Amino acid sequence: MEHNLLFIVDSSTYRSCYLRSLTASLPEIISISTQTRCFSRIGVLAYHGYNCDNALEWSGWLNLGEQGHTQEQQPDLVAFAKRLRANRKHESQSAIKTAPPKACEVMHSNAKTLIFLYADTRPIPNVYYPGDFYSGPMEKAALLASGSYSRYGFTCIDWVSAYNTLRDGPKQAQVLTILHGFVGEVDASWYIYLSTRTDGACVQVKSGLKGDIAKVTVDLLLTWMGVEKDPSSIKEGQEEGSLAELLRYISVTEFESIENEQDESTLPYFPTTMRIELDRNENILEVKLTTDAMKEYVPRKTAPMPDFTEEITSIINSVPDTEMYPCIFLDPTLDFSYKWHDYTYDGSNRPISYMTRSELLQIGRSCNPGVLRRFGAILTRFTIISSAREMPDHISSTDANHVAKIPLVLIKEKYNRQFWKVLLHTIEPGTKLPARSAALLAALSLRMGIVPLMKVAEHCLTVWLLSNVWSSILVLNFKLELRA
Repeated sequence: MEHNLLFIVDSSTYRSCYLRSLTASLPEIISISTQTRCFSRIGVLAYHGYNCDNALEWSGWLNLGEQGHTQEQQPDLVAFAKRLRANRKHESQSAIKTAPPKACEVMHSNAKTLIFLYADTRPIPNVYYPGDFYSGPMEKAALLASGSYSRYGFTCIDWVSAYNTLRDGPKQAQVLTILHGFVGEVDASWYIYLSTRTDGACVQVKSGLKGDIAKVTVDLLLTWMGVEKDPSSIKEGQEEGSLAELLRYISVTEFESIENEQDESTLPYFPTTMRIELDRNENILEVKLTTDAMKEYVPRKTAPMPDFTEEITSIINSVPDTEMYPCIFLDPTLDFSYKWHDYTYDGSNRPISYMTRSELLQIGRSCNPGVLRRFGAILTRFTIISSAREMPDHISSTDANHVAKIPLVLIKEKYNRQFWKVLLHTIEPGTKLPARSAALLAALSLRMGIVPLMKVAEHCLTVWLLSNVWSSILVLNFKLELRA
């Protein structure tokens, strides 16, 4: 199943921390998504208030998948986020209940959507719609209008119904909520409900600094993607100093039986009352957002990452026997753990041959020292032979499905220069790198001085440098950083 990524951001108040953090984190998120091919589309939806000219602003989808290569102009999400402005008027007029039906309208039925929801205030309960002080009557009228948001308006006017629709409807979503530190427990409980209901998570950032919110966002995204790394929102060796807390219910008894906002069963989860004396919810547990907490409570992507095994096998099989050598492969019988212990095992003390596809795709973040060390280990473990006579007997007798042999001739134009793109297929079958990541892997090989791979590395970088000026600058900077 495909996945889309949607950011829903609260711009209904005078606070602009969410908008600034989104602007800061979007370039990295788009880069990660492009390198990992984890999402087919990315979009941004901002909700204001009904006292503004527009209650919502929608960026449109930035298409990242293969099917998205059309002639249509792609939205500039970063520029869109920069144009958004916080509402300087009364903050109680948030259009938070209007965001879910709009999300349902633009989502795709053939893809599950991961939603990052940044919220400042809770929605207005249906029981409090009467009165002119709140924007409830205007929002209610908009959602009840005939055909509103492709008929999702009526479904989403109730908080329970809205997120039942996102969980079980034809267009499904999973919600990761990020709350500002000043949001009280009772207000937060509404968002804990929707995150729990959609099998997501709710996190409260302690500060309003854009950098802190951006770090937490990226950490949650990478955790969801299954990328093993130390969270940037936790200072090394100082897990007690995490930037955020994960909020969850202590008890979920009768949780599944809640029918709507008026249901009395909502009280332990999100009280639909505006009584001032209710300032705490005793059913909420606050957990420091440490590495262990992320592993335990933040959901992971369930669908596998793209598997190119069939395509790569076809590419290898297209090479005639006369051009199969020299070739490169990973000998599963060799163990470098004694000589190269720090390089042969990653931080989890697992052999490199056990690395997952998502971890291998991290070469796109190659300026990270840990990533460089890991891929340096991979390159030093390969075996390269020049002819069939040199092939070890135990490799010759092993099925190609268990030990993939990549001919170096794949670097040639007639094979579309696929060598560096498919090289990591030898580690995790089906792994194929984007062009930029392949060039970075070639640059690392060249910098490490791996003699048998020098010509194919130089060829890859030369073609890459000539094909894209901006990409050339990135690769050159990368090589200079390696030499420093």
